[in-house]
Amino acid sequence: MTFCTRSLLLLCHGVVVALSLSTCKLFPDTDFEGHDLQEQDENTPEDCCNACAAHATCGYWTFVPPTTCNLKFSNKGKRPSPTSGGMAYTSGCRDDACSSPPTPPPPPPPSPGGQVCNIGTVCRANYAVNGEGCCPYENATCCANNQTCCPSGTTCMNTGVYQTTCQGAVPNETVGMSVCKAGAAQAFSTTLPNVLIVGDSVSIGYTPYVAKLMSGIAFVQHSPYDVRDGGAEETAYGVQCLEYMLRSPSGNLLKPDVIMFNWGLHDGPLGNSTIPGQAGLPNVYASQLDTITSMLLHIEPQARLLFALTSPSMCDAVGDGCVVNLNNQASNIMSKYNIATINLHDAIVHECGEPPQKQCFNQTGCFCPHCGGFPSPGYTFLAEQVIVPALTKLLPGWGEFEV
Repeated sequence: MTFCTRSLLLLCHGVVVALSLSTCKLFPDTDFEGHDLQEQDENTPEDCCNACAAHATCGYWTFVPPTTCNLKFSNKGKRPSPTSGGMAYTSGCRDDACSSPPTPPPPPPPSPGGQVCNIGTVCRANYAVNGEGCCPYENATCCANNQTCCPSGTTCMNTGVYQTTCQGAVPNETVGMSVCKAGAAQAFSTTLPNVLIVGDSVSIGYTPYVAKLMSGIAFVQHSPYDVRDGGAEETAYGVQCLEYMLRSPSGNLLKPDVIMFNWGLHDGPLGNSTIPGQAGLPNVYASQLDTITSMLLHIEPQARLLFALTSPSMCDAVGDGCVVNLNNQASNIMSKYNIATINLHDAIVHECGEPPQKQCFNQTGCFCPHCGGFPSPGYTFLAEQVIVPALTKLLPGWGEFEV
C-alpha cells in the first residue's frame, strides 16, 4: 500500500482556485469490482485518486490502464487485479482510513427560472450541468441518489447510484425511473443554421471541435445538457427521455436545422448489463433505435437528420465486435428511413488499424472508448475529416447529402 497527496487547480468563473485534496490509500495489483459511480479518463492512478477526492460521493476508485478511472461508492468487490494490455489495475480509497464516502450536503432547492418540465416533475439530476432534470411522473417522489424517481405517493427504497425500488407502487412501476436530462441550454442563433448533436460521451468529446470548426457557418450544441457522464446513454434512456433532450432546460422545444444523432456505445460494447440511465442490452438495441428514429422524425420534421455509426472500442476486440454488430443494425434502420449515415468506426480503424490496439493517433488508450487530452488528436480527426464535411452538406443552402 502507498499513499499520495496532490493539489488540484480548478478554473472557476475565470479564477484559478487551488484545492488541497485528501490523502488516498493505494492498492497496487487490485481491482474494486462493481459499485461504480462513473467512468472518466485520467492518466495515472494518482490522477484517479484526485478525481475521487473531488467527487462528492466517491469513496473508492480503480484505475484501469491506460486511461480509465472508475469512481466507486464501495470497495466490497476487492479482488486480485486482472490485466489491461498486460498492465495491472490499481485501486484505492479516498482517505487513508478507507472509510465510507462522506454524506453529501442536501441539494439546494430549484432556483427560480431553473429546470422546467412540460410533463412530469423537476428532480435533482447528478450529471446534468444545471443539476436538474425531469421525472416523467407527475408529482413524483424524487429519490435521494439524485438520479432516479418513483410515482407519486410511493417511497424510494434500496436506492443505489442508478437503481431504486419504489415501495408502494403498482407492479409495473416498482423500478425507479431515471431522471431525464434536458437538451441544449444556449439560445439558438437567429443568424446561422442551428445544429444539434445528440449522442454518448464520445460525442460530448468531439462536439467542441465540431462547434469551433463550424463557428462561421452554423451554431453547434450538444444534447443532452451533460458534459461529464454518458450523454444520451442507452437506447432505453433515449426512448424515455428523447422529448426532454429536445427541449431546453427552460422547457422550450428546440427546432434545429440539422440533428446528428447516435446510440450504441451503452448498449453492449461496455458490458452486457441493464442499468437504467447507463447501460442496456444489445438484443433490444434495434427496436429501441427504430422507435427513437421514428420519434425524431415526428417531433422534428423541419430538421435534416444524420446518424453517426458508433466509434470503435480500440483496446477491446470483443467490445468492438459488439460495436460493429450494432452499427450494422443501425445502418439497416437508417436505410429504412432514408437517413444519411457517417461511419466513425471505420474512419478511425482505417487510421489506427483493427482492434485491439493500445495506441491510436499516437496516443495510448485513444478511443478505448474515449480519446482524451487537449487538443485531442482523435476528436480533431473526426471533426475535421468526417463530421464537419457531412454536417456542412446538410446545412440549408449547402447542397444535398447523398445517403
